[in-house]
Amino acid sequence: MRTRFAVGLLLVAVAGCSSSSSPWGDGRSIREWGIRVDRFLGVDRWEVAICRVPDAVEDPLYVTDAERLALDVATIVERLTGVSEYFSRWSHGRYDIEWTAADDVSMAVDENSYDCADRALDASDPSTNGVLIVADAQHGADRPGGWGRRGDDCERPCAARDSRRSAYVGASDFLTYWEDDSPLDLIEHEIGHALGWPHSSSVADTTDRHVYDSDVDVMSNSAAPREIDETRRHAPGVLAINAWSAGWLGDGEVARVDLDRIRAGDWQDAVRLAASDAAPSDGRRRLVTIEFDTSFLTVELLADRGDNDHLPASRVVVHEIIIDPDAAEGRRHVVLPIGTDAPLALGAGGEWTMPGGEVSIRIGDLAVAVDGSPVVDVRIRRNAPESEHDSAGN
Repeated sequence: MRTRFAVGLLLVAVAGCSSSSSPWGDGRSIREWGIRVDRFLGVDRWEVAICRVPDAVEDPLYVTDAERLALDVATIVERLTGVSEYFSRWSHGRYDIEWTAADDVSMAVDENSYDCADRALDASDPSTNGVLIVADAQHGADRPGGWGRRGDDCERPCAARDSRRSAYVGASDFLTYWEDDSPLDLIEHEIGHALGWPHSSSVADTTDRHVYDSDVDVMSNSAAPREIDETRRHAPGVLAINAWSAGWLGDGEVARVDLDRIRAGDWQDAVRLAASDAAPSDGRRRLVTIEFDTSFLTVELLADRGDNDHLPASRVVVHEIIIDPDAAEGRRHVVLPIGTDAPLALGAGGEWTMPGGEVSIRIGDLAVAVDGSPVVDVRIRRNAPESEHDSAGN
């Protein structure tokens, strides 16, 4: 049995002093942070092509003497309906992927997956916005499952043959082992890259690109739900920062905090935070950001339902978004360890101070809004430097 937070009809008040003015909404917009915003709204048209890999291919990525893909491209397109439904859920119907079958492409023995992708992109229709390539050979067990790329700058929507926007996976998720129930989490992850989303992990240094240790993000351990329940086929949900950059979360749904505008030492008036998967609603906040010079924290509530029902309980998670022009997509997403009993999570009624001590966050008890969505009250405090505490005799 899974233990969940207690849910009541009213939030329990959080004790503590608060300042006379609220800081919520005084921070920078996502564009002001220099984060590229591609508004992925409406229909996104993708072609699907099978890449034929030669038996004598030199690329060590492939295992060619194992089972090969037996499906035709039309069957793969049919199975990808679930991927479209995943992104429609997380965009609340604002974004939909339309899949069409394309002709097979092939690589020479001295080529690789990018050569197959280039051939599929060159042959794609001008109305196509992205191309997914599925190899007919499996990858080695210690090799990456695929890749995805947003492509070159262009005014959306634009032709994939111009932007080179594409994604690629090996054959493994479409083999006979799965019968007609293919896992879709890897493709959802790679499409996330094509939407401009970077990986997330607990590692701030991105020199190791293969640390996927967060179970709360499609862009980290996308197979986390399947590791809990082998019947699961979808990835965890979409982080609010990524929904914001895609245009699925409006500025009015983000409580933005500029720490320079608030007095140190006081708990601020609470903001009520709805779950990140809650439907958009006037005045409802689904994300809190707390700003520093070159990074900001994101605070969001994940409900243990739908694509996130693999979580032991609904929980608040905190990420540090580090602006770094050398990182993928110009930013790094670092999930911060919170608490000892529930790593990477802050339970209802909990309090947490970020490493370095600049900010503390306090979470009220989990409650339920009128529409049945979980909500919590969030308070923040900008902490005074140690020298100020010392001079005050504290």
